[in-house]
Amino acid sequence: MVILNQFIFSVVMLTIWSNLRNRVPGLGYWTKNIWAQTVSLVFVCFASLYDLPFLVNIFIFLSTLGSVLFLFGLSQSIGYHVQKTPYYAYTGIVTSLALAVTILGLPKAYNTLLFSLACMFISYAYISLLAKGWKALPWLRRTFSMMIAIYILFAAFNLIRFLATLPLKDPIILLPEGNQSLSQIITMILLTGINFCILIVIYKKLLHDLFLDAEEKETMLAYLKILAENDGMTGIFNRTTIEKQLDTLLVSKDLDRGNLLLLIDIDSFKAINDETGHENGDNVLIALAGLFKNFFTDGGFTGRWGGDEFLIVVTDIPKDGIGKCLQSLMEAVHQHPWDSIFTHTPHPVVSISCGYVFFEEMVTKQELLRIADNHLYQAKKQGGDCAVGT
Repeated sequence: MVILNQFIFSVVMLTIWSNLRNRVPGLGYWTKNIWAQTVSLVFVCFASLYDLPFLVNIFIFLSTLGSVLFLFGLSQSIGYHVQKTPYYAYTGIVTSLALAVTILGLPKAYNTLLFSLACMFISYAYISLLAKGWKALPWLRRTFSMMIAIYILFAAFNLIRFLATLPLKDPIILLPEGNQSLSQIITMILLTGINFCILIVIYKKLLHDLFLDAEEKETMLAYLKILAENDGMTGIFNRTTIEKQLDTLLVSKDLDRGNLLLLIDIDSFKAINDETGHENGDNVLIALAGLFKNFFTDGGFTGRWGGDEFLIVVTDIPKDGIGKCLQSLMEAVHQHPWDSIFTHTPHPVVSISCGYVFFEEMVTKQELLRIADNHLYQAKKQGGDCAVGT
């Protein structure tokens, strides 16, 4: 029954591994462990039926190797590195001692003692590793708690077997072989519990990865949206987004509340670049973008129109409030701490020219931009550092 149970689970694990080997860390080691344990049970069954002690040695080797492979898989699943060499050495030592018992013709109780000690040692290693995983992976705590409980029972089972064998007579509870029904039942229950936990770990790992993939995809989409909508240097809206926002406003029902479109150009920006360097020119663009965005916070939108030009739309503004608004904007530009922007002094004076259009009824985007551009041209013609509009 134990062999049949293990064989069925071995086939299941092989199927899972063939489809998910690149998705679940440790799955390859777990699959090798299951097959090693299954084959080892076949050997111990034949050893019991035909009284072939050397098959018991093969059983001990495969069982010990499988337990070590399971440990490696567990370490991969929780992302904790373990040194493999000591555990391979442990496998060699246990196998060599079992072989010595057979060669020397010692009672099989010695093999039972050896196997029980090996099981207690590896159970302690499992519990220690699972405790680390319990802290590191909160989403697997319940499953790891179940596995810790099972391995505590497994260690206790082997301790009882060890103590019962100490007189070095025929053990009361032997390896899962022959007619040792109690040993078979306990072994099957423990193995089934561990196999069930492995399936839960695989299932939860896949769900966790799907959740992370969805979260990562959502973050990436949000980032791509920001890149698509905003200017890469200044962080405010780019021209495409500004035009879409303006199109939406021009067909909205709130158009009659009064709106102001500003087309702004930095005065003598070429001189700033030529005299102080393009890095300082970029810093001026970034500083003005932040200033405009923080200045117009009550409603509307701000964007970089192209080069050293900005387009700003202010909504819900009365016509008689335009003058005060623009005067405050000019003063904010004048009073900005430009000394902190430029790497050396003296530096050119930073000022802006503005062409504006007030609108509160249906008008085309092209007409608005044409009028604002003409007014900006007039402001530049007057020497800059001023606003012209209607």
